[in-house]
Order: sequence, then structure tokens, then C-alpha cells
Amino acid sequence: MWIWDSRTHQFIVAKALEKCYKPFANMLKIHQELFILGIQAPDRIFKDYTNHYYNCTPNKYGYHFGKVIQKIDEEIQLLKNMIANPNVIYHHGRIAPFLVGILNTPLKSFIFELGVISHYIADLYQPFHTDGSDRFPDEETVHKIMEADTRKHLANFNLDLGRRCRIDESVEYFTEQIYYINNYYDILIENYYLRKGKVKPNRWENSFEIINECLGLAAQNIANVYLSFERSNAIFKTQINHAKVINKVDNSLNKKLKYDFKKYKSGTVSLGIRNE
Repeated sequence: MWIWDSRTHQFIVAKALEKCYKPFANMLKIHQELFILGIQAPDRIFKDYTNHYYNCTPNKYGYHFGKVIQKIDEEIQLLKNMIANPNVIYHHGRIAPFLVGILNTPLKSFIFELGVISHYIADLYQPFHTDGSDRFPDEETVHKIMEADTRKHLANFNLDLGRRCRIDESVEYFTEQIYYINNYYDILIENYYLRKGKVKPNRWENSFEIINECLGLAAQNIANVYLSFERSNAIFKTQINHAKVINKVDNSLNKKLKYDFKKYKSGTVSLGIRNE
């Protein structure tokens, strides 16, 4: 399956975070590398491509392939569990063994998961993730070129996000959303497709406004979903404090020196340069 590039995903999420509560966005910066890893994980680590799309057009047996709508709902429930039990480490169901040791605090796992869910939401707003070869047999030609065009023109997009709203019934809401995006499927095929393996030279000019709207809706709804979780900085207050202290200590250490760690009965701790 052709996928939004990580740069596209990060661009969309960055726009979404501009609408979010500032302390929430600052919380993500504490483990920014894990947030970005979460954005990349569905493609690079989980490789669960069935969860990246939903075919609005059923096959000849009446079946709709793809589970992105259900996947978003599952991710929302996982985040809710994390908020309800902030001292418990929850891991994604498809977590790689090497990540278990990295996501070793509830805060780290939570930040990672916020990146993960943003990926699935963004994928739902890719028009060619709303149908497949049952709708248009040579879709691959258009699909991969449109995503390459999008990456090439990221600086040209103007995503105008509106006021956020809470999404209470995620399955119903995102089902309506994906069928709306699906309305652009045939239009983009017409704008792009010339013949097998070839696309039209004026494809981008004719499609920019549609793709701009799709990216904007993706960012808007990532921000909408984050709205339900952005007061989590208060729930994870102690862990955030610990993470900041650890980061500050790590940045203060001279990598060429050795140190001794000491903990006193009062709970006070100290670091001192080891004399050798």
C-alpha cells in the first residue's frame, strides 16, 4: 500500500498542535522523539496496513475491506485507559519487543500513543484510502504520484483550522467523514489519470484545493481528538516533573567524566564528580 510519507504526517500534526492547549503541546516536547516514533510506527513498525484504509465501495460479495475507522476507535479507548490509570504502563497491541524497554514509563507510552493515533486519523483523510482497485483497477498509478506531489508541495498548503469540538461517537463520526472524503475519489482519478502508468501534466493545479481541504480536515480532527486528552498534563504532573529533571541532569553531564550518585534518608539525592 502507498502511504503518506512521515514528513506529511508530521506536517499535519504540527498544524493540529497549533490549535491545542499549550501545556499539552509542551508535554509532547519532553519526549518528542517518542511522539515522532509513534507517528511513524503504524507504517514502519506495526506494518498493519489493513488499519490504514476503508473501502467505501464493497467488493462483489458486499464486503468493505479496511478497518481504519475501528482502529481509530480502539486507539481512543487505549488513550482513555492510559488517562484513567496514569501509573500503569499500557503498550500498543502490536508493540515491537525492543520498544517495551524504551516506553518504560506511563508518560512515555502515552506520548508515543498520541503520535500513533494521529497517523491513523491522517490516513483516513487520504482520498485513496477510502477505496481501492475494486473502484478503479489502476489506482496505484494515481495513488503513489499524488502522495509524492503532496510531499513536494507541503510548503504551499494553507490549513485553516476552525474551533475544535469533542468527538463523542468516534465510529459514527469518522464513518461520516470517510464517506465525505470518498466523494473526491473519482474527481482525483479524473484529474490525475492519463493512461496506465501515466498521469496528466496539469494534475496538481487541478487537485491542489481538494488535497488542501483533506489535509486541513485531517489536522482539524487530530486536534479534535486531542481535545479530550490535552488536560492530561495535570494527570501526569509528577511524571512530567521527573522527566524534565532527568532530561536536565542528562544534558548537564560531561560525557568525559564519571559521576557518583548518592541518595540520603531524607529523600534528597546528589550527583558528584568521581575523584580518581
